[in-house]
Order: sequence, then structure tokens, then C-alpha cells
Amino acid sequence: MINESNNEKTLEIYERFYFKTLDALTSKTKPQDLKKTLSNARKDTDNLLNEELLSSGSKIACCAGCFYCCHLKVDVMPGEAFIIADFIRTNFSTEKQQSVLTKAKSNWEKVEPMTYSEQFVANLPCPLLDNGVCSVYPVRPGLCRIHHSTKVEPCKESFEEPELLSQPDYYVNNVRLATARSFIATNKAFENLGFDTKAYDINGALIECFSNPHAEKRWRKMKSAFPKNMIAKEPQEQANEKS
Repeated sequence: MINESNNEKTLEIYERFYFKTLDALTSKTKPQDLKKTLSNARKDTDNLLNEELLSSGSKIACCAGCFYCCHLKVDVMPGEAFIIADFIRTNFSTEKQQSVLTKAKSNWEKVEPMTYSEQFVANLPCPLLDNGVCSVYPVRPGLCRIHHSTKVEPCKESFEEPELLSQPDYYVNNVRLATARSFIATNKAFENLGFDTKAYDINGALIECFSNPHAEKRWRKMKSAFPKNMIAKEPQEQANEKS
């Protein structure tokens, strides 16, 4: 049965995030404002998640030192990739930057020829994972921000047996709905103004951020930010590959 109150609430959240992002994008014109607007929206999603958790009375099991989900397939929007790249340039030593890129290149060589299904169970560590900790946590991708679980055991089992797809999710449903709508609404505001909001493989996107100085300029000019082969593969593509 559909919960009408939930529908009304998620619609309100969607509209709030959409119009706030749209207003910010249309009132500012400096290049850095694009990334600032996206960054602020993602922080608002963090606040929304905490508010929804508090009102639900639920507790999530996610904590520092737990990084099973950091081996899941992760995709990023172009703006998120550029924000992460800025953070890396500002906060990482030359050696640490090179370490991230080396891991990203290694991952990309593995996942680029894979089908979606193969990528989904590849269990590769995120190139930004450093000694069990997200090295860019303040600017982590939106998909990472809204991901959560109320139990550790299923995450551990999924990590140890990635091809066991029957494992149920342990989200807090209302939290998941609310934060997902905020994420979608923000991206839609960028998309409706003509910006590239396609999801890209995080490994390929990071490589491109550091190897192509024109990537961000292309995004600001409302062109495709990264090469077509870096666009994240979707489930339906698996069917096309087999047909």
C-alpha cells in the first residue's frame, strides 16, 4: 500500500532541493559557483539524512572503520568528480595524489571491459579508500552519502560473497526515500540548465580530472565532461550485450 504522507513529503523534499539549486545556479555566474552550489546541496542532503534518522528513531550501523560498502560499484556526476579532484590537489601530498591515481588506473583497466553485472560484483576497493578510511569524506559522492545500513552483518556477507545477490537491504526506508529524492532533484536542476549530469565510473572520472585540463571547462560550457566509454554502465545494457 502506498503511504500518501510519504509521497507528499518526498515531493516537498524534491521541490525544495530542485528550486534551491536552480535559484543558486541562475543567480551566480562565476565558474567556482557551480561546484559551490553542488557542494552546498550535498551538505544539505547530509543534514536531511541526520534529520530523518532522528525523527525515525532508527540507528544506522555505519561507523568509522567499517568500509565494506567502499568495495561497491561507485559512479559520480561530473561536478562531484571535479570537487573531489580539487580536494585531492589541496589536501594530498604529491605522493598521495599519485597513489590515488595509480589505484584508479588499476581499477579502470579491470572494470572498463566488464559488463554491468561483472562490475556490480567485482568487489574492487574504491581508489579513495586509504587504510580503511575514506580519504575524501567531506566531499564524497552523493551515492556514498545516502547509502547506509542498520546492520553490519549483511554488509560483511555481501563483501565476502559479492555474487550472493539475494541479500536484502537494511536501509531505513524513509531516510532512503528522502535522501534519494534530494539527490535526484539537485541533479535534475543541473540537467535542466543543460549541464552534463551523466553518471561516470569514479575511476575513469578521476583519471580524466587529472589528465585532461579541459574536462572541467567542457562541463562549464555544458558539454560532455568525460569520454563516452567512462559513462557508467546500467543494468539494461547487460540485456543489450546478450542480444
